[in-house]
Amino acid sequence: MSLARFFTKPRWQSKDESVRRAAVAADKEPELIEALPRLAREDTDAGVRIAAMKRLADPGLTQAMASDDRDEGVRVAA
Repeated sequence: MSLARFFTKPRWQSKDESVRRAAVAADKEPELIEALPRLAREDTDAGVRIAAMKRLADPGLTQAMASDDRDEGVRVAA
């Protein structure tokens, strides 16, 4: 691990929603993969939640998000 990487947060933990969205959609870090279910349910940005849901392809989670997510766009996407 490089020293710079030690002191910087992963992209999927960025405060910038667009950075988080891109990271959740494409990055392959094991920590991110493990965090995808939580991000799909709890991230503050609807786009991040949708990206995480698509990566997971979990029918149970998708069904729950279709009926329970606070954002209509996420419910429709699910």
